[in-house]
Amino acid sequence: MTDADAVYTDDPELLEEVQRLLLRGERLLAAYSSPEPSTGYIGVTDRRVIIFIAGDYHSSLVSIPFHGITEVALKADAAGGSMFKRSSTRYRTVKLAGHSDMRHHRLVFHNEDSAGQAHDIILRHVTGGVQT
Repeated sequence: MTDADAVYTDDPELLEEVQRLLLRGERLLAAYSSPEPSTGYIGVTDRRVIIFIAGDYHSSLVSIPFHGITEVALKADAAGGSMFKRSSTRYRTVKLAGHSDMRHHRLVFHNEDSAGQAHDIILRHVTGGVQT
């Protein structure tokens, strides 16, 4: 497996579940579980971000195509974080925003490595800086 084929994950058991949601020709890049009770998992493909939202009475599957995302933010857990010292600051939240009618999505990860990976993958796709 090459780096281009690698799928980033913090929960290998999650891969099969997220892969069942892929469209024909779509490639899974990352799958992360979430510590948030309302978010089951986050998937990132070469076309979109998939968010599984688990509720008490119903669940939702949200797909956000990259072309609809206009903002990707990596947020520190506590005040005082510096983007210039990313390695020493705990970033566990990625915020996605889109066109004026799209609500913001706050994605919380178990650790800063997963949040950083997801942020970087999404940002590369949104800005067109995808490496093949």
